[in-house]
This record gives sequence, C-alpha cells and structure tokens, in this order.
Amino acid sequence: MRRTFTSLTRVEAVSLLAHGEDAHPALKRLFSGAAQYGTGLPLRFFPTVIPRLCALALQCNIEVSYVRALIRTLGWRPEDASAQCWPWPIRIYLFGRFELYVNDERVNCGARAPRKVLSLLKALTCVGAQNVRDRRLIDTLWSEDEADAAKAAFNITLHRLRKLLVQSDAIEVKDGTLQLNAEMC
Repeated sequence: MRRTFTSLTRVEAVSLLAHGEDAHPALKRLFSGAAQYGTGLPLRFFPTVIPRLCALALQCNIEVSYVRALIRTLGWRPEDASAQCWPWPIRIYLFGRFELYVNDERVNCGARAPRKVLSLLKALTCVGAQNVRDRRLIDTLWSEDEADAAKAAFNITLHRLRKLLVQSDAIEVKDGTLQLNAEMC
C-alpha cells in the first residue's frame, strides 16, 4: 500500500509539473511519505525525475532536511548549475566578501586560516576556474621563488587545498591545467 501511494504521488507531481500546474501539495505528500522510509527507499529508483522534484521541494521548503540528505546520499546533481538551494558539497562566494562552505559548514577564513591555500582557491576562481594553466597560478602566487621551489610549493598548497575541500576530486588536474569540478562546486 505504501509503495503504491509513493508511486502515485510521484506520478501526480511529475504530471502537475509537466502541465505547469501547482505541484506543491503533491510534492508535500510525496516527500512526507518517502521520508518515512529514510534516504534509501523508495525514491532512489527514479534518478531521472526525482532530482528535479528535489530541487522544487527545496525551493518550496518541503521536507528540506530529508531532501538534502537524499540528494547527498545518492549523489544527485541539479539540472540547473545555479540552483542556490541545492546542497552543493562546496560553495564558494566571491562577490562582496569571500566565503567558503564545505558540506554546509563555513570554513573559517579568519586569522588562523591557511592563507596560501585560500589564495590558491581565490586565484583559481578569479581566472575562470576552468582550464587554468598551473604555471599561471605559480607565477602569480610564488613569483619570488625559483622555478623548482615554486612548483614544489604549488604542489603542497594544492594538496592542502584538496584536504580543506574534503573532496579530493573537487579540483581536477590534467595536462598542466586545473579546474574546479562543476558538479561539486
């Protein structure tokens, strides 16, 4: 009986969305019912539809803690990369004041923050965060050091930045270029 209820509610929510109608009540029933099962069942079987419904549920403030846990547990990514309410593993705010959040917890960028590590992240994001030559970052951040020492300092700082971001694949390195993983940041 519960399985049928959840399936019917899911179909109803998708149908209402497809026709541009208010899906809020159907989403509330869907996620309230699914929350009883935890993050493992039953919504994990619908990875093509449920992430879109999750994004809408977050926008409508429906079962937020359950929906965020479901997204994290199943590793879903949003259809729209600019989704503000999505529980991104890493959030970087550059406009105004620099802020960094890892798994929804703010990284302290105060007096004891690892300055060179944060400088590397800032430099990477300021130059586009995609296909940035490592040499460009090295020349910017370690201009006074000799080439070998600068490269070694860069490698150590990159390692520390990856540890700070918790996700080792948050920064992708390939053929001398770096980029932020857009599916995580």
